Amino acid sequence: MNRSRLIVLITVLALAGSGVGGYAAMRASSGGVPSALIAASTWDHHDPRLGEKAYVMCQACHGLDGRGIPGYAPALAGSAWLNGDGRAAILITLNGYDATSEPGAAYVSSRMLGHGGQLADHEVAGVLTWARQQWGNAAPSITADDVTAVRGRFATRTTPWSPAELRAILSQP
Repeated sequence: MNRSRLIVLITVLALAGSGVGGYAAMRASSGGVPSALIAASTWDHHDPRLGEKAYVMCQACHGLDGRGIPGYAPALAGSAWLNGDGRAAILITLNGYDATSEPGAAYVSSRMLGHGGQLADHEVAGVLTWARQQWGNAAPSITADDVTAVRGRFATRTTPWSPAELRAILSQP
């Protein structure tokens, strides 16, 4: 990695960390209000730029340009998981993704944490729809109702999904 990219990466990570710290402080002072409700109050349901704004949570790993960080976080540009069956993108966003179990995976150190506790259904739909239509991606929109249905079906899930688990789910109607 060249020096200028390293400086940009460190800057992005520092900015993202300060945002996460602010969010954590807000959550801690919420008196036990579920985090999804706190996040829901931060972004307007009807804001046409909701997905782009919510992507700030993703950009430290996946990049402003959706190209990811080689060896660490996969690209979203052209991603089969993002652009394929919307259920996969929803499940990964809600619960996370663990590529370390995939033999020969290019991102063997990659474990994405889930954001289901931080994002309301309309926010998940917004960020996924936005990403599915950026960087040359042209996948259909995901609705808040889609997210609600998937979240409800897998409500007891607390750990990141493996590629094998996702493939098994997607093979079912």
